[in-house]
Amino acid sequence: MKRYSILFLAMLLLISGCVYYNTFFLARKNFKEAESTRKRTGQEIVKGGASSKYQKTIEKASVILEFHPNSKYVDDALYLIGRSFYHQGEFSKAETKFRELLVTYPESRFADESILYLGKARFWKEDYVGAKEAFERVDSTAEDRELRAEATFMLGEILYSQEEWGRSISVFEEYLEQYGKGERSGETKFKIATAHYGQEDYSLAKDAFLDALELFRGRDCGTAAFTGLNLVLDGNMSFGLIGCGELELVREFDASFFRADFLTSSAEETAHIADIYCPVCPLIEDIDGSRRAGSHTGSAAHTLVLVKLG
Repeated sequence: MKRYSILFLAMLLLISGCVYYNTFFLARKNFKEAESTRKRTGQEIVKGGASSKYQKTIEKASVILEFHPNSKYVDDALYLIGRSFYHQGEFSKAETKFRELLVTYPESRFADESILYLGKARFWKEDYVGAKEAFERVDSTAEDRELRAEATFMLGEILYSQEEWGRSISVFEEYLEQYGKGERSGETKFKIATAHYGQEDYSLAKDAFLDALELFRGRDCGTAAFTGLNLVLDGNMSFGLIGCGELELVREFDASFFRADFLTSSAEETAHIADIYCPVCPLIEDIDGSRRAGSHTGSAAHTLVLVKLG
């Protein structure tokens, strides 16, 4: 009888262990699926399908904290819950979990990432002092290059969000110098361009927007850079000439730049059209299916391009 009791207890422990590990496995599985969905959409804060997966992660990982507080997976669970709250936009809850992890498990393999996301949660709450402290800590102590790169970018983002244009440009340029091929490089160039525009330095803004367009070639993000470029072109008249190669680049992102009625109305507004031997009309025909520009600008339309000289 005693032998059967011991065997029964052993089976209970085995089953309990399997359930415990399965719970953690499901938490991690849901988190990976949520991350995969989020990254495909390019969003930082999510809704819909990915959000429900993050919620399931929170539920499963919370079981580990409640029923297995001495588990070796507790720091994993805290990190998964913190990240899930963060991507759901629950920044205060995320901050609580990251702080709990860092206090309880300062040597955790998730410590540096937790500090980074602690900073991000504070950033979204507009606690810029606390966010800056966290990002500077990651930038100075993290061994992972990608984490340091993200921390540097976020330090620039803090300044950018407060419209400290000059200082943000300096930090973003530092990011490009150190991490020029990082995943944030295109966004960084776009923000540099916008910051120049914010300082009313339209010549540098134009160059920076074109630089961002080159990097975004063939990607959706180019639309934002094109919009910024158009803002400079339409609102400020002293940037000088856009060359043929640059026009070809712009053409990839928005055919309306070459629409005949746009060229004509803009020409009438600025009263400056210059012949730079750039075959605009064939581009218009290719995009718009017509040569309407010819009726407005005459036979020289094939070599005309709008130049806003003030």
